[in-house]
Amino acid sequence: MVDPANARKITAGEPDRTSGPLRKRVHRLKRRRYRLPLPDQSGILYAHVTEITHLQSEGNYTTVHLFNGERRMVCRSIGDLECCLSGRGFLRVHQSYLVNLRYVTEYLREGGGKILLAGGGHAYLARSRKREFFAAMQDRSV
Repeated sequence: MVDPANARKITAGEPDRTSGPLRKRVHRLKRRRYRLPLPDQSGILYAHVTEITHLQSEGNYTTVHLFNGERRMVCRSIGDLECCLSGRGFLRVHQSYLVNLRYVTEYLREGGGKILLAGGGHAYLARSRKREFFAAMQDRSV
């Protein structure tokens, strides 16, 4: 039992001694390369999330574009994949597009908004998602 007179007062602004090692472990786990299972006709591709530039919806199927130029059509909706990729640097920029913000190289105003990606890909930006896109890009550049 701890004597209240001898107990150290912990305030909200004061870092806890145990938070350092725990914080380091969480950071290491987040850095670990997450592989996403992508089922298609021939089997399952386990793609590293860092290699995916963007995803394009085609009905209940989604085309996954990789940085090396490879494309895979998978039998999962873009909404399902969006859930798997949340918190990993991806943003839904259009009803049909989910982009990896790490690969965004340029924004063009043509056609209502077009996002150019490293590796030669592109995605269209919906007017309703412009504010969210620019805020996310601003956060990434800081």
